[in-house]
Amino acid sequence: GKSKVCVMYHLTDDDGNDVTDTTAISFYNVDDDGKIVSAFDVTEPVSPKPGDSGLKLLKTVSNLIGDESIVMMTTDSITSSTAVEQYFDAWNKRDMKLAVAQFTEDCSVRDLQYDDAFSNRDELETHLLRCKDCLPSSFNFVIDDIAQTKQKAGVLWHVENDGEPLSFTRGCSFYTLDRNGLIQTGFDIPEKAPPKTG
Repeated sequence: GKSKVCVMYHLTDDDGNDVTDTTAISFYNVDDDGKIVSAFDVTEPVSPKPGDSGLKLLKTVSNLIGDESIVMMTTDSITSSTAVEQYFDAWNKRDMKLAVAQFTEDCSVRDLQYDDAFSNRDELETHLLRCKDCLPSSFNFVIDDIAQTKQKAGVLWHVENDGEPLSFTRGCSFYTLDRNGLIQTGFDIPEKAPPKTG
């Protein structure tokens, strides 16, 4: 079988001080011989952060694509076993109350498209509702791979529209979990779109 490794890191200067805008997350699959068979790396955007500009772009694109999907809500219990998987499931069902219930009350979540962390469930829910309003119900976050221990989880993901992957919507997230398995901290970094040419 293959092993999974997810690493979040940042740079420091010679004096041990953090270097601004250098947080990154890498996700690796390693074979039995210890060789990396796949790798995905995302880096924090430089300041000033793009903020809602990515959401606005996705909203504009979604208006061109259309939103003719049907979202089935079910009362079945969630089959995902971890808070991280349940968070993604709830987000895709657009149930933000259930999504934020996977986080501790005093959670700290950094969407590195933004300058500041969302410092508790209420701030996180406000952010998720803003994202929900910008993305049609046909857009879903799909977990491609997950590496998890009792205290940490790394997730490789992408966005799909009606089951079709969208270009330049992959990303990585890194979470720490409390002793009850709830998400205590989170860091989300989407991949950068390529620069425009010509």
